[in-house]
Amino acid sequence: MRSSDEFPKKEPTKKQLELLSKITNPEQKKALIASIESGEEIPDYAWEPIPDSFTRENLIEIAMEARRAGEQFRQMEEGLISLPEPIVEDQEDSEIVYGEIYYSLVFIPKKRALEYARIHRALQYSKTWGEFKARVPQGTYDSIMQYFQEDDEPTPEDAEHFSAEKIPGYLDGYFPGWPAQEMLAWIPEAIKEEYGSVEHSAFGEPCFEFDPAMELEIVLAFQKMSYRCNKDEKLVREACGFHIEEDDNSQ
Repeated sequence: MRSSDEFPKKEPTKKQLELLSKITNPEQKKALIASIESGEEIPDYAWEPIPDSFTRENLIEIAMEARRAGEQFRQMEEGLISLPEPIVEDQEDSEIVYGEIYYSLVFIPKKRALEYARIHRALQYSKTWGEFKARVPQGTYDSIMQYFQEDDEPTPEDAEHFSAEKIPGYLDGYFPGWPAQEMLAWIPEAIKEEYGSVEHSAFGEPCFEFDPAMELEIVLAFQKMSYRCNKDEKLVREACGFHIEEDDNSQ
């Protein structure tokens, strides 16, 4: 029988050391180091930082995914199988934030979440229409003015007192957008079918829900489709219209 000295542990590369420095979950770091030392191929999604709240049992699944992906990579290299093209091609569109809202996980493209949070901040704190105009994207303001014109309503002057209730769709929760309903349109069908369900609001409007207990599995599913998921409860709540601190300029 060969001794363990005949199979020396592999050292992490410079790139792997850099990636390891970004991992804060101790169990995830331990699993990655073990894979490096054994010479296993590690898929890109396994390097995505996992929240510290995930337990050892959660990380066991990640390690198993890494091993399965390593075998798949080997077969691809040998021409035994072919892998599908990544679903996401635009790096900007591939970045997602998520958080829990009313006992359901809500996923939002980060670019859209930042825009919605910006608009909600303007809705909550603008005192005049001119101030609102300065706070929101120009395209958003132009669309609102178009609504007024189409309804033969006078467009408000910059000095006029701002009232969010005048904006079509605001009181119904559709302006600037309803992320829980928008998930129906952009989330891949495979993920929706496997991990979530279509529900309805009190007014009968359809929306999509993910069980928070399935967080790890859902995040891994997104990562395997080339999405980058980051948990950001604060940004997601702001993008959904929850209260925003007036002096908060973090976005």
